[in-house]
Amino acid sequence: MSSAGGLAPTGVLSTMEIRRDIQTFLGAETLHRYVIPNPWIGPPATIMLAAGASFAPCLRRDHYVRKQGAARRFRKIDDVRFGCCQMRGPLNAAGTTTRAECARYTNNAGVWGPPYCSLRPPGNNSVEHVIRPCCTDHRGTCQMLSHQHCAFLKGHFHIDKEHCVQVFCLRDVCTMGRNLFRIDSNPDMPWLARKGTIWQWWRPLLSQFYTFGFMHCLPLLVIEWLLMRPFEESAGWFRVMIIYTICGLAGQLVGGLADPTIPQEGSTSGVAGIIGEAAVELSQAWKLLDKPDTEAIKLGCFMLLLLLMGMLPYVSFLGCLAGCGCGVICAVVFMPYITFDRWDICRKITLVIVGVTTLALIFSLLLYFYITLQPATCQACRKLECLSFTDNMCNVWDLLG
Repeated sequence: MSSAGGLAPTGVLSTMEIRRDIQTFLGAETLHRYVIPNPWIGPPATIMLAAGASFAPCLRRDHYVRKQGAARRFRKIDDVRFGCCQMRGPLNAAGTTTRAECARYTNNAGVWGPPYCSLRPPGNNSVEHVIRPCCTDHRGTCQMLSHQHCAFLKGHFHIDKEHCVQVFCLRDVCTMGRNLFRIDSNPDMPWLARKGTIWQWWRPLLSQFYTFGFMHCLPLLVIEWLLMRPFEESAGWFRVMIIYTICGLAGQLVGGLADPTIPQEGSTSGVAGIIGEAAVELSQAWKLLDKPDTEAIKLGCFMLLLLLMGMLPYVSFLGCLAGCGCGVICAVVFMPYITFDRWDICRKITLVIVGVTTLALIFSLLLYFYITLQPATCQACRKLECLSFTDNMCNVWDLLG
């Protein structure tokens, strides 16, 4: 991903980029945007999304996107609701809008009237049609901008469309590569996904193998080598793979609930799940080990490292906790047991049944909240997800949405 899309600016503070003479409805203006850094020395978020990273709006009918469509209250673009908003004279800018939008965009200085700009008759089309739909962020937000303004914001400019009501921005966000696994729009309401859309359920599985950058990958590899490798040798790769996958999925769901505006990966929560599993194994074999205290300290250091990583942008703090807790339950369910008598066998079978039931209940609730309920973002959760050591360190979280 880094070789395909380059490296994002490294750091923890978003920087402001200013550019002059950008064409808008009100003429050439000086505008600014925030450049989003990646503290892990890795690719920008857009490249990760194009590569199939887990992202909430690509996995469900997102309430934020539906709210944008409800605010427009349009069924289709037509000559009655829409017309050409023109700023004549030296400003020379036109775009298809409603009458109210024209007044808002131009401070009541624009001339509005049907038909929309592409259908203006000869002699009435001298004002250049430069304002068109632009998808400006990762949540599917569309704005009416010039191509120059859209390019400055690193957005997707739709030169063949008249108005945002015709554009489904999530198609640009959720398309993997060029045209692979894209989400099609609804013919009746083009700003929404079509009915019967098969959402990209495979993203959380693919994201199990992703990290946010080289400095994110390195400590995970160290933990995997020191901790997961011995588990694979003793319990088998299949058991470890199941636990890693389940914990990674749980971490992605919790991270997406904590803040749906950033991509999620399952590698950190998967490794945290193996730490939780190791803690259960350590508690059962405590009296059989020569130095159990040393092993406990090692597991504590590993988990502390992951939680510290979770306090920086992108990596989910709550996802790490969820993965570790899920790993504790998975250890009860999937790890092999040593049994001594019939009563011991019954007790451990009961633990397995309770563990499976608990996992099913947890994932049912997580999926219900993630897909259906979609609660508002918890501000306390966002503070845990990114611990701000400076005033604007965690502004990146707002800018992605």
